[in-house]
Amino acid sequence: MECGKRFIVCPHCNTVNPPVAKFCIECGNALQAKAQTELAAPSATTPSPITNQHTEQTPSLPDRLSNPEERRVVTIMFADITGSTPLADRLDPEDMRAILTGYFNLMAEQIRKHGGTLEKYIGDAVMAVFGAPIAHEDDPDRAIRAALDMQTALAQFNQQRQEVDAEATHLQMRIGINTGEVAAPATSNGTQYDRRDFLITGDAGNVAARLQTAATPDTILVGERTYLTTRAVFDFQPLAPLRLKGKAEPIAAWVVLGPHNRNPAITQHPRGIEGLRARLVGREIELDLMHAT
Repeated sequence: MECGKRFIVCPHCNTVNPPVAKFCIECGNALQAKAQTELAAPSATTPSPITNQHTEQTPSLPDRLSNPEERRVVTIMFADITGSTPLADRLDPEDMRAILTGYFNLMAEQIRKHGGTLEKYIGDAVMAVFGAPIAHEDDPDRAIRAALDMQTALAQFNQQRQEVDAEATHLQMRIGINTGEVAAPATSNGTQYDRRDFLITGDAGNVAARLQTAATPDTILVGERTYLTTRAVFDFQPLAPLRLKGKAEPIAAWVVLGPHNRNPAITQHPRGIEGLRARLVGREIELDLMHAT
């Protein structure tokens, strides 16, 4: 009566259902697949003018179901606990779950504090993205600061556990960070992803995961693009190029030593190209007012 859609006949009990029904009103079986078939393959009979008008104004079913994607430059972090398998062999499952829950909560707190987004948990590893859905000018800096805070938080977590149980296992963590271009789902409001759809794809994530695997316990390894972006803010120790699984060529990597001035205060990331001074052209009145103020 309104949009011109045909009624849906249940394939199980032949009950006639309204066109918006997802489940049969009689037997309860799903009608979603049937409804999509009805929309994708209209009747062979001549459609009414109302049906034509609706078809022209409404996007096709695949267009409505697919999510738009965008290319982004992001910084990806992988953090993993070392020695968790032997630990799980010795502990009761509930005790192991309690340790992992406390660990995940601490790591998530540090990541969110620096503007990162938790992409997913993989076993006892954490994957975080800096630069999606919200991009910042200093996302690589934020990722390294979050990693340093995660190491500090884990040390405090170990101390608290050993105060309760002197024989508690000392947990260690390996972290890999890499910056690169990925494909990410676009968002309608630009602030958050639907957790069911959030999936970062691209080689940058693979390299970050391989760097984490190659890192020694209690170290942070970063890729070349992350290093080049943050070398004015943090101190690094270069490593020999790494042979990583799945990569034909050796990958350059650096170990993060800490901030330049060892000051916990966050300073503004240096802008521009080092050694190049470009004078602002024009805006003399505005510059005079700014300097006078």
